[in-house]
Amino acid sequence: QKHLHRQGDGSSSDAQLPPRLFQIKRVTTYEEKPLPDDGQPLGLDDRQGLTIDWYTDLIREAYDEERDKDVTVHPSARAQEDNEETAVTLEHCLELFTTTERLGMDDLWYCNKCKDHMQATKKFDLWTLPNILVVHLKRFSYRNKYWREKHETLVTFP
Repeated sequence: QKHLHRQGDGSSSDAQLPPRLFQIKRVTTYEEKPLPDDGQPLGLDDRQGLTIDWYTDLIREAYDEERDKDVTVHPSARAQEDNEETAVTLEHCLELFTTTERLGMDDLWYCNKCKDHMQATKKFDLWTLPNILVVHLKRFSYRNKYWREKHETLVTFP
């Protein structure tokens, strides 16, 4: 199981290296290859990406629950715990995304039948989904073209 353990030069210091808990691969639409462990820059182009494959069995073996209880919690993590009380689910976000929305007076729609501009509604529907769905959450609200506010609501997902 050569790919699970770190490779070294055979020196005695190699015996002290823990097993790898993950493997990083370079991915294209045609193939995926493990990255060389040579310390060189990756040089990814626009058509390449990275995946991380976690070895969950090794993670379970390496995890020390007692050691991890003795940690200092950063203030930002405490703020996130506070946000969990006001968290929303990804399902709730999708429900809001697919509800009917009434357009404002500055977004009037031209009706060919009436020959007049009318207030309209719009609705998005998700008919079929791919095996892997990537969701981009809106992080900012724009009050006008000069002012924005960051959304702090935590979104939980499966």
